[in-house]
Amino acid sequence: MKIEITPTEITVTQRAHLNGQLVLDLDSRQVYPGKVIKRDASDPGPEWPDFVREEKIAADAYRRKQSRIGAVIGAVMDYLGRQPDVTPEIQVNETTSRQVVTLLDMELHGIGGHRKLGGPGGSTCRMSWATRLGKGRKQATDGPAWDEALKATREVFGGTPCNADEAVLFVAGTVMPEDCEWALCWALKHATEATVPTEAHAWMEVARCALREGDDAFRKRWEYRFTAL
Repeated sequence: MKIEITPTEITVTQRAHLNGQLVLDLDSRQVYPGKVIKRDASDPGPEWPDFVREEKIAADAYRRKQSRIGAVIGAVMDYLGRQPDVTPEIQVNETTSRQVVTLLDMELHGIGGHRKLGGPGGSTCRMSWATRLGKGRKQATDGPAWDEALKATREVFGGTPCNADEAVLFVAGTVMPEDCEWALCWALKHATEATVPTEAHAWMEVARCALREGDDAFRKRWEYRFTAL
């Protein structure tokens, strides 16, 4: 599987037209005769046509989103021990893609909340690999933007997480002890959504594995609750 990474530096627009007439070439920064557009293309001001400012704003937002996606890919690949080279594409196999999506799903589902099981209204804490993204908290001012980048990265890698059997091996062999609470909450989500008992039991085994692999503080918090689930 080949993952294409869009360059973070992009051209805002090649040319701006006003009433069908070429008025500005943003590449050469040329202002055409008879026009009052005099600002540099990197800073469209009030005297610029509205559509030029709108394109610049949209392009800046796109550039920031692509930069966040690149940061997410770097963080998650580093966590998996596969820090990519600085190239426009990364070669990954299906197993790695599913592991990436699994980590993204764990982070997006989260922990805490009313029932301490993650989901909407959950804790502001992020997994260890995601604390390096922006301010490092889900409920920070930049939290929603980073969540959108996580979702977009999920689609870049195919959107398919590990199944229950794969997840047991992944949690036991790769997920850090400090991140096992995210793995447990994610597994319990799948267990409660399972439509057949065998599937629910398989996901409960993933949750038990996360409980075994977690750090001492996590196990003490969860052991008494887990027996009641």
